[in-house]
Amino acid sequence: MNRQDQSITSLGSVAAILVGLSYIVIAVSFLNIPDALKLVQSTPEAFLPALAEGHVAMTVEYVAFVVAALLWIAIVPAVARRLQGAGEGWVRWTGTMAIIGFAVVAVSYLRYLALFPIVGAAYVAGDASVKAALVALLPTLNPDPTTLLAMTLPGVWIACVNALALRHGAWPRGLAVMGLALAAIFVLTTVAFLTRVPALNRIAALGAITVAPAWSIWMGLILRRSRATAPARVSPQPSGA
Repeated sequence: MNRQDQSITSLGSVAAILVGLSYIVIAVSFLNIPDALKLVQSTPEAFLPALAEGHVAMTVEYVAFVVAALLWIAIVPAVARRLQGAGEGWVRWTGTMAIIGFAVVAVSYLRYLALFPIVGAAYVAGDASVKAALVALLPTLNPDPTTLLAMTLPGVWIACVNALALRHGAWPRGLAVMGLALAAIFVLTTVAFLTRVPALNRIAALGAITVAPAWSIWMGLILRRSRATAPARVSPQPSGA
C-alpha cells in the first residue's frame, strides 16, 4: 500500500469507528428526548412550542448527526480503496451520490440547530396567524423534505459496496450482509418519513441505533487492519461466470 492509499485508509478507519460511536450518542440522546420533540412522530402544534423550551438531548443528537455525516464522507474513499478492481464505475458513481447525501444531512441538522430555537420562540410569542404561518413554514426548514437525498442516496451506496464485497470477498461475509441490512434501513427511513407510518419509523430507528454503529465500527476495524497491507484488489468475474 502506497502512502496515499495508507492515508486514505487510515482516515477512513478512524472515521468509521467514530461514526459508530456517534450513532450510539444519537441513540442515547433520542431516547431522552420528549415525544413532542421527535419531529417524525410529533405534530407541528406540539413540536413548535416544545422547541421554545429547548432540550439538551435534542441539541446533542443534532450535533452528533452533523459529526457523523461529515465523518461518513471520509469513509467513502476508504471503502473504494478496499474495493479496487470490483465494479469501480458503480463504486465511484454511488460514492459520489453518498457524499452528496451525507453533506445534505450535515446542512440539514446545522439549519435545525440554528433555526429551531428562533422558530419555536416566535411560535410561542405569536398570535393565531403567526402560529399558522410557522406551522406551514416548518417543513421548508429541511433542505431535503423527502429525505431522498439524505437517506436514499447513501443507502444506494451502502447496498452497492456491500453487494460487491459479498460477491468478491472484499471483507467478511457477515459484515457485507449487515451492510445490506443497513442499506435497507436507510431506504426504509425515507419510506417512513414519507408515509408517516409509526411502525415503520420505529423499525427504521431501531435498526439505525443497532445496525449502523455495529457495521461502521466493524468496517473501521477492517480498514485499520488493512492499513499495513495492500487493499483487497479483486479481479472482475469473467464473462459468463
